[in-house]
Amino acid sequence: MKRSVLLMAAAVLLLMAGTAMALDTANVTVTATVAGTCQFATVPSLDFGSLDPAVGAAVNPAPVDLTFNCTTGVGYTLTDNKGGAAGSLSSNLVLGADTIPYSLTYSNDVGIGLGGGVANELTSSLTGSIAAGVYSSAPAGAYTDTIVFTINP
Repeated sequence: MKRSVLLMAAAVLLLMAGTAMALDTANVTVTATVAGTCQFATVPSLDFGSLDPAVGAAVNPAPVDLTFNCTTGVGYTLTDNKGGAAGSLSSNLVLGADTIPYSLTYSNDVGIGLGGGVANELTSSLTGSIAAGVYSSAPAGAYTDTIVFTINP
């Protein structure tokens, strides 16, 4: 009996040795998508400083830089909420019902540009001006305005 079991085991081993094992492969696709986004890096304040109505001179503070970045190769458009022509706007500094008109220009407004990634910030220089005499009868106080810039990828 031992001999029969041994012979049978040997026969199974011989059969298995003569049979080729089947091999199979699979190709797995690995993907990722980089989002085309833009974001502001620095948002400055433009300060016209103290206005002296007795003098009433034009005021042109130093330009300030608005910086942002966009995904490399992504087109963008920089716009403002004041509805002026691209790159310039007219608005009012406000204190209650009183206003002081001003204008603002900015660069990188040429419609569509291409981003260079986070390490390559883009800069838009903001330049403001208040014309002479427009605040000569303005009441004393702190006047403000808010401009909303948007970068659309």
